[in-house]
Amino acid sequence: MRRLAMRWLVLPGAFLLGGAAPAEFPLQHLLNDAKAAQVFDYPSLRGHQDAQSPQALLTATRSAIKQRHGGQEESCRTTAEVWVEQGLTTASRGDDSEGWRRDRTAAEKLMMRFQTLRQTVLDGGQTGDAEMDREMAVIQRDVAAAPTPRAKALERRVLSDQFNRRFGMGLQKEFTKTLPPTTHNLFDALLLSNICDDDHRNLEWIKDQIEQSGWFSISRDGPTADQDAWLLVQHADDDVAYQEKILSLLTDLRAHGDTSAKDYAYLYDRVAVNRERPQRYGTQGGCKNGERFTAPLEDPTKVDALRAEVGLKPLAEYNALFRCRKPTG
Repeated sequence: MRRLAMRWLVLPGAFLLGGAAPAEFPLQHLLNDAKAAQVFDYPSLRGHQDAQSPQALLTATRSAIKQRHGGQEESCRTTAEVWVEQGLTTASRGDDSEGWRRDRTAAEKLMMRFQTLRQTVLDGGQTGDAEMDREMAVIQRDVAAAPTPRAKALERRVLSDQFNRRFGMGLQKEFTKTLPPTTHNLFDALLLSNICDDDHRNLEWIKDQIEQSGWFSISRDGPTADQDAWLLVQHADDDVAYQEKILSLLTDLRAHGDTSAKDYAYLYDRVAVNRERPQRYGTQGGCKNGERFTAPLEDPTKVDALRAEVGLKPLAEYNALFRCRKPTG
């Protein structure tokens, strides 16, 4: 089974520019204290005017979050940031305190279910969803068959990574299909933050492993470990400098056949897109207005030849594998 190497997108509407929040609203305290941010009564701000209005505070909060993340237009939210942003969004829509508490409680319960289900999968259990369980069973077998503690730890982290992404594609719909929009949006934001945290922990682990023992090379650790180490780096979009460092390492390993040429191509393109440069192999793209698009290419006339060199299908065949949802309304 080919591992999913998906980019997680920040919820729409984030990072609007604005001035500093007024002193009456404890913005910095809330952004640094998840528990305080969780229980704050944001709808109590309704009726305040000018800089104290929920909408003005929401704009200021998004500006502060952007600054906290080095001015990046897309980045992972912390749990505290999610609570503040979603709470002020609720207040700016006019929802009352009782509704906010209800949505908050429902989203918290769903997050607990998600975390419990992920732990069940990590412990070798099943989710109850046949398709998900078939896909997870492949990696669970890799965990069980891992020859060393280092390899087993890597496989467990990949199992968590893939559960996160496949949950987002499948089981998430079952979790949220009966939710009102406000609860759904809050759960989505908390879920994304939790998955980002998991990605960050995985990245710190893989950094430590590579620093101590080098890359999980094909000759020493086998092709599965090589691919799975690549996967954790591929998902490190908040640390492009480290992705570039590993790309340089894999360039040398590729020359000796000690890493996957396909995975090298995916990481090359990922770094290029993250650095706002044209990609080489056409692996990075997305959906727009219901149609698949490919991010800009270095040389469109040579892309299929370059893809063939690393064992990838022609670009048109690759893009045909994706199904983009048609816009509604």
